[in-house]
Amino acid sequence: VNSTDLLKLMAQRGEVPLGSPQRKAATRHLQENLRRIGRVCKDARVPLALCTLAANDAGFAPVGSVAVDLDEAQTKQWSTWMDGAADRMTRDYVAVAEAAEALELLERAAALSDEHAWLRYLQGRALERLGRGDEAYRAYRKARDLDTMPWRAPTGHSEIIRVQAREVGAVLVDVETAFDEVAPPQGVGWQWMVDHVHFSVPGQVLLARAMAQSMGDGVAM
Repeated sequence: VNSTDLLKLMAQRGEVPLGSPQRKAATRHLQENLRRIGRVCKDARVPLALCTLAANDAGFAPVGSVAVDLDEAQTKQWSTWMDGAADRMTRDYVAVAEAAEALELLERAAALSDEHAWLRYLQGRALERLGRGDEAYRAYRKARDLDTMPWRAPTGHSEIIRVQAREVGAVLVDVETAFDEVAPPQGVGWQWMVDHVHFSVPGQVLLARAMAQSMGDGVAM
């Protein structure tokens, strides 16, 4: 399956609402499956390494967002502000003044309803253009977590993997941290990824180095 076919296939799977049973089940299943894998490997005396997750946050826009729950007048105003911000931030070239204008519009919209993935992503774009990389990083990751078509794992899954690696005695390959350390302040983008989660050649090299370093520190049983 090529990248285009994969994206089409995923788009057909439908939305996963925020706070839905499916999201809670995904977290629970991840924990349970890692524990089970850990037990099997320990019994078989097979070394186990668990990797945290890196994703294209700065370059890949969220696919789905929740519908705003506002009255008719507020929804119209919210949409006007969002459209104005999107118009500014999706141009081929965004001037600093335009980014500042977009951020102001987004802050107004967020005051009415802020649990919206596209809003958070546009915030990240505006903050990045304004040189506020650390704030952009947080906005992009929030956009990932609010995406109702979660093609990228929620940010909290990496912490689950860290905890389970300690519990089962696995080697932890902290891929997320390795990428964050070399990425610009706003986070991982197209330099390291070819789509939403798959690594480019430089990303594959970075992944291999992170694995080699972690495995070289010693293999737990």
